[in-house]
Amino acid sequence: MRNIHLKRGKTGPIRAGHPWVFAGSVDKISGHGTEDVVQVLGDRGDRLGIGLWSANSTIRVRMLGDLEDFDAAGLRTRIDEAQGRRVRQGITARTEVYRCVNSEGDGLPGLSVDCFGPNLVTFIASTLPMFERRAEIATALGSIFAGAAILERPAPESIARLEGFEPVERWHTDALADPVTVLEHGVRHVIDPAAMQKTGHYADMRDERRWVGEMASGRSMLDAYCYTGGFGLQAMAGGAERVVAVDSSRHAIEGVLANAAANEFEIATHVGDVGDFLRSAFDRGERFDIVVLDPPKLAPRKQHVSKALKVYEAIAVQAARIVNPGGMLCIGSCSEAIGAPDLERVFTSVTERVGRATRVVRTAGQPGDHPYPAAMSEGRYLTFMACLLD
Repeated sequence: MRNIHLKRGKTGPIRAGHPWVFAGSVDKISGHGTEDVVQVLGDRGDRLGIGLWSANSTIRVRMLGDLEDFDAAGLRTRIDEAQGRRVRQGITARTEVYRCVNSEGDGLPGLSVDCFGPNLVTFIASTLPMFERRAEIATALGSIFAGAAILERPAPESIARLEGFEPVERWHTDALADPVTVLEHGVRHVIDPAAMQKTGHYADMRDERRWVGEMASGRSMLDAYCYTGGFGLQAMAGGAERVVAVDSSRHAIEGVLANAAANEFEIATHVGDVGDFLRSAFDRGERFDIVVLDPPKLAPRKQHVSKALKVYEAIAVQAARIVNPGGMLCIGSCSEAIGAPDLERVFTSVTERVGRATRVVRTAGQPGDHPYPAAMSEGRYLTFMACLLD
């Protein structure tokens, strides 16, 4: 096993539990071998643990902890432990759609696994070491989730290119010919494996969707950037009087309609740009009691934050103009670079530009099936904020 020696002053984050060793932190490499499991040593030669080596990545080592080695049995054990944590939290009892493995948060950097009831498990290997273990991953998942179909989803091309592999999509079992129907907090969702984005369902907003549903009884609601309608479906389940779902993707809207039909709900839909819809709704006098804005990732990196916040501010101001007095405006961010303080500034801009007081009533992050190491702020990527508008 090769040894990765860290430079002086670079051991602190690793000792504190941050799982990444950057290229600039590596002083030298000693020992022999070509395997991707390496031992990480501090500047005094003390052992900090083992990790997975990625020669092409800026993140050279992703720590695995104080193990002696990392083989197929160890991989299976960690996946099994991750699933056990979901069971103990009660997540598997509340929903059939959840994340079983969340990369560094479960000690398996570069691996994400989502479960869809007893019939379907999907995974993404986003680092070269995990990509090269795809067969072992599928075997482990098959033994833990007996009878489930196992689908490997491709990593984003930009990430795969940096890591040095070609992303693929592959069934590791017989392919599912038909969509599967699963329950999320009692609401049916139709999941089509052949037409999924990422792993197929943004389970990280699951609890916020339920919360909005609990607020929706007898009220009107706009689900903007709706994808397959999660917020709108929970609102209908909670007794909403009227729901409108808007997305620029016709395929996403088809998913909303399929999900609505599966639950015997009636949801109005619109295919088009959210900003255009908000402006036209204001012009024709259409108003809502609840508006949810949950756009796709607007700031993949810190250099995108300024532009992203301008977009958030623009759509939030437009949305505020169609919220009834005493109504609620909710905003979601799936960008690590944009957190609660940023969304607070967005709502402050709403007050300044629209002249309506904004009162924060809920701030939330990712749920328990999306854990992250406490020392790894990069793992805290999800923020949801809701405000009442006077």
